[in-house]
Amino acid sequence: PDRDLLIEAVHEVLEELKVLDKPIIQVMNKIDLLDPTILPHIDRSEDGRVIRVWISAEKALGLDLLAQALSECLP
Repeated sequence: PDRDLLIEAVHEVLEELKVLDKPIIQVMNKIDLLDPTILPHIDRSEDGRVIRVWISAEKALGLDLLAQALSECLP
């Protein structure tokens, strides 16, 4: 229920650390608690850049996609 506040808090910390110029991947965890039709997946921008990864860490769903997204963003 506090998702938006948590996202904003993380954004503020990243701003304080002066790292907003780095690639940022939003990880949406606990998808196992959502609608069962939501499967692990990667959201991408129009130019194919990774924006968000949907996972369930507890159920080990989508961790391979998270690793893939991280490897795409690392120099």
